Parts: sequence; C-alpha cells; structure tokens
Amino acid sequence: MFNGLISKSVIRDDMKIFTPKLCRDLNTLIVISHGSSGVGSAEQNLAQQFLVKGYNVAILDYFTKYNIESLGWIDFGPYMDKHSCTFEQMFDIELPEYKNYIHIGCSLGGYYGLCNAQKFTKNYCFYPGIIAVTQDLIEKDYSNTKVFIPSRDTWCDNYKDFELMLKTPPNVIHVDNAYHGFMLEDKDREILITKYNTTNRILSNEQFGHLRPNHYSFALLYPERVNETIRLKSSKQHAILSVNYILKELETI
Repeated sequence: MFNGLISKSVIRDDMKIFTPKLCRDLNTLIVISHGSSGVGSAEQNLAQQFLVKGYNVAILDYFTKYNIESLGWIDFGPYMDKHSCTFEQMFDIELPEYKNYIHIGCSLGGYYGLCNAQKFTKNYCFYPGIIAVTQDLIEKDYSNTKVFIPSRDTWCDNYKDFELMLKTPPNVIHVDNAYHGFMLEDKDREILITKYNTTNRILSNEQFGHLRPNHYSFALLYPERVNETIRLKSSKQHAILSVNYILKELETI
C-alpha cells in the first residue's frame, strides 16, 4: 500500500498500524481517524505523508466491524442511516502503547478527536461535525487541540455555537476560501444532507450512550432539522499547508 515505506504492519478489526523502515521517533504514534465515508484515499494519503517522514502511523476504522460502509446523513431514501451500534461503541478503541499520540481527524473523525482529546499530546481536528454536546465535552480541556475551520463550510457550520459552550476551547485556525472536505482528494461535488440542530441541547451521558448513526435515533433527540445541499471540495494547496503545519509542530515534541 505504501510503496515499500514500511517495515511492519499490524491489522486489527478497528485499526491498521504501520511502522516505517526509517523510524525517527519510536515514542510517537500518528493516529488518523476517518470521516463519514470511512477509510479511503484521504486517510491513506495522510498516512503516507507521515510514514515518509519516519513516523509510526495508525489508521482507525470504527465502521468495518459494525458493517458500516459509509454514513448518508439524510432522513429519507436508500441512504438514510439505520445502524444499530452507538457512537460510544464505535469510538471505544484501545490504542497501542506509545508515549505520545498525535491525532488527525476530519469531519466525523474531528468529532472523535474532540471526544478523546485527553488521550492525545496534540490533536488536530478538521471541520469537525458536532454530533452531540455533553457536559463532559463542555468541561474538557482542549488546550492540546487545534480546529481547522474552512470559511465556506456549509455542512459542519455549528462549530462556533459549540465553542461558545466550552470552558477551555481549542485554538481555531481559520482556512480562507476552503470548503468542507478540503483535506480529501479529487473531490468537488454537491450532496443533499440532513442537518440536525445538535447544539441546541446538552445530552446526558446516558443519552449520548444510546445515540446511534441512525436517523430515528437523531430525530428523537433533535426534531429540529433541515435538508440542505452542501458542497464538498478538495484543496490540494490547503491540504499541503495543513500537513506542513502539523509537521512543523511535531518538531517541538
């Protein structure tokens, strides 16, 4: 997969771990979490860029073991989500033992990063989808976290409402003239999705524990919703700048 870059790979049902042939830092693991499309070329491309630089890399996969190919985020038709596992179950992944964990997640993966911020030395969340707000999320210390917000994101556009609730919010990097999905490869399309108003209430831990990638589960908690056409668009320039920004910060570890 990575053109002879790796000396070892470990495949689990929720993760693939890669060790580069020339490892520069035995103590650090780059943890990459995916968005609603599942593990694809974007995650593999990110992994390759960090393997080239000599970092150990893990690509999380919280879909496959629950027989999820992707999430449709629409409240009607064949792409309506009807999955029975919970987000809490999906996100409950035991990481291999390293001293430093550097997390990079996009969209749904960005929300995974927010939920698990306490696990990471550094945490980079790109256009995170705020699936739910809990008191635990509000109380969490995000001083290790940076959130990349594209100026033209019309899908996950409720981050500011979420940020205003937080006691120790992340640092925000505003990405001008960029769309949701700018870290993806070769993407420029419009899709119809259902946007749930997930920041208008705070869920209890029990309520979040039952929240599933399932339209009926969301509609029960968030009856206020709207169907909207949003745009996904790659930006190679912004993606390169973002990866270089992360690599530069890793030099300080």
